[in-house]
Amino acid sequence: MKKSPTNPVRFNLSNYSDRVIGIGEAQKLNSEFIQRDSGESEWLPQHLIELEQQFQDRFSDEAIELLEQRIKQAEQEGKDQVLIPNANTEVSVDDAKKLLNSLSDSNRKEPIETLEESTVNLQKKKKDTLLIANNIDKAEFTKQRADQLVFDEKNHPPARLPSSFRSQEFGLKPHQEYGVAWLQNLHQYAPEQVSGCLLADDMGLGKTLQLLCFIGEYLENAKDKKPVLVVAPVSLLENWEAEANRFFSAKFAKILSLYGENLKDRKIPKHLISAQLRDDHGITHLLEEDWRGDADIVLTTYETMRDLEFSLARVDWGIMVCDEAQKIKVPTAMVTKAAKAQKADFKIACTGTPVENSLTDLWCLFDFIQENLLGSLNEFGKTYRRPIENIENVDNEVLEQLRNLIAPQVLRRMKHDVADLPEKIEVDHCKNITISSLQRHLYADVINRYRRLSEEGNQGAMLASLHSMRMICAHPFQLQPNASIHESPKVDWLIKTLEAIKAKNEKVIIFTEFRDIQVFLKRILLERFGLNVTTVNGDSNTSSKKGLTRQNLIDRFQATSGFNVIILSTTAVGFGVNIQKANHVIHYTRSWNPAKEDQATDRAYRIGQDKEVFVYYPSIAANDFDTFEIKLDRLLSSKRALADDMLKPNTDLGKELIRLI
Repeated sequence: MKKSPTNPVRFNLSNYSDRVIGIGEAQKLNSEFIQRDSGESEWLPQHLIELEQQFQDRFSDEAIELLEQRIKQAEQEGKDQVLIPNANTEVSVDDAKKLLNSLSDSNRKEPIETLEESTVNLQKKKKDTLLIANNIDKAEFTKQRADQLVFDEKNHPPARLPSSFRSQEFGLKPHQEYGVAWLQNLHQYAPEQVSGCLLADDMGLGKTLQLLCFIGEYLENAKDKKPVLVVAPVSLLENWEAEANRFFSAKFAKILSLYGENLKDRKIPKHLISAQLRDDHGITHLLEEDWRGDADIVLTTYETMRDLEFSLARVDWGIMVCDEAQKIKVPTAMVTKAAKAQKADFKIACTGTPVENSLTDLWCLFDFIQENLLGSLNEFGKTYRRPIENIENVDNEVLEQLRNLIAPQVLRRMKHDVADLPEKIEVDHCKNITISSLQRHLYADVINRYRRLSEEGNQGAMLASLHSMRMICAHPFQLQPNASIHESPKVDWLIKTLEAIKAKNEKVIIFTEFRDIQVFLKRILLERFGLNVTTVNGDSNTSSKKGLTRQNLIDRFQATSGFNVIILSTTAVGFGVNIQKANHVIHYTRSWNPAKEDQATDRAYRIGQDKEVFVYYPSIAANDFDTFEIKLDRLLSSKRALADDMLKPNTDLGKELIRLI
């Protein structure tokens, strides 16, 4: 029988990093710089506001409890998407939690605890956590950086590749070799003179392969090698394993996947955890002492790292990678705190969008990789964020000071600068699809209803109207169930476009986050083309023990010769998968965020693509007014021009679109 870990020495602070200052209940952190502005402290992302307002009357207590159960199930099964009850729409687990608390506030006055608090009980229970020096009000923990971190860009030593790299079959691109050499140069100063870096390459430049080469060489040749921790959304972890298997021989380091079903045999059963730990401290997630075995690389999710922080933070990691590191951009989030509690010699934050909402995102990432380089959050906010984010009078001198300060630890390349890729062509003719008479009629009904509800003081009228406008443009069947295909010009355009692509024997990705639209398009493609199209969304498996995984479905699509179509959820497969066999990308419905939309396109437009990539944004238009889709396209296009500058926030456009409409 496995022994119960009753010995309190397990939680001796000497077992943890110097940044861990105690064990106890998490303290609420407050700072004027944590929220973008004072009016947004309770603001939901726009797509969640739509859901809340559109389906508020359908969210009974039973529906809220079902949503809570689905969140728990998604985390237990390693899924990163949740299907919203009554809405037939999927959102990320994090977004589902935000929606849950918002609905709980309005329906029950007291929010239901989610798995963020590691319980689904309505009664609040004590739960201790690792407490860290948070660097919010003042700098409580500092890692010094050398005054100079020398790297000769033109005459640097060549990248050292692991012997397990299949160099006879594959070769690194010049920018990838540079990236590995840059990482190795910086790593030589760790941990005394530097603590980590930000790898901010554009999507599709092969960051995972660069990191695997860097990690592989370290594990082969380091004098005092330590294990490596890779933390990523579950949709990316399969790709890490797939690339390790593809580009490296069996000599490569042993990998352990620590999430989902693989956790069961490595966790201590709850009944074997001492009653004192369970009842007095709320500690119910612990790993066996020998959980890692002989694995050199541990792959895990952000949620698993958070839940198992008492076990994972005791390990002396040589390298720690946070992939899609925007997951740890919020200073108050438990996953952020768990990441900062880890004991690692060299930490890599990997994200193409280090600033999504405000410069607080950047501060939080650097507080992970090089503590106190940017000062406390409050100091940073006054010194950098306020003058840089002053829309009326941006202080460019301060902006350049910030760039220069972080430059030695940031590597950012864009595809148009370094990648040897074929051309990406945006097809314009589909941006002016004439609205049908039925759509025009339904559109007028929505506008008239909005005006009537607004006069009655209904504050949710605009949001509900926006959702209806989106659905009318996609296909009017939701508002008019008997609507024919001929009354949906976008569907007519899609069929004709796919016929032309079929004649070229090429492959297509169709993106839409709406489950009803996915089902509808799948039926149309079966009827018109005889294709039983694969749909990959939040319900798709991420565990091989449950049948075909998300990656298996994509691999099967890519292996099919000739014309084929795959339907993907923008939110579920917006990053972490490679689909270079497709060279046509159709955004059937649009994202609110241009960065997320570009990430979706980059599933096809990335290293390994050998054909021109055609990108389509079909938009319903009228000759006498600007439709919802025309206004959204205009906004997205204007924001996309700023995307290359990583210090420019790339926020959802919901509020701006509401003001415009």
